[in-house]
Amino acid sequence: MIYSLGGIVVSLSVTEQSMYVSVEEAVSGKHSVGSSLQVHGTITNLKTNDCELVDGNYSLRVDISSLMLPDTFAEDKGATFTGVLEMKDGILVLKADEVQMC
Repeated sequence: MIYSLGGIVVSLSVTEQSMYVSVEEAVSGKHSVGSSLQVHGTITNLKTNDCELVDGNYSLRVDISSLMLPDTFAEDKGATFTGVLEMKDGILVLKADEVQMC
């Protein structure tokens, strides 16, 4: 949104809020493709462009191809990913745009 106040232009942006959910809830079907989520779990099956986020008996594939990964990013570490749910090759994937190591 752009507003003009006495000749001064003010621009406001609204950022979509990500809902914090468990891995179990992320894969439960409660959230549709396109949902913006924050999901916490343990990193496993680390590959060049993706990994799995695991919590208990549940796992979610995470596309990390567009992330700048921190030095502490590694398997068996806790992490919270923020991103959007996508369907790739029939599999639910979180396309991550941010990661925070725990």
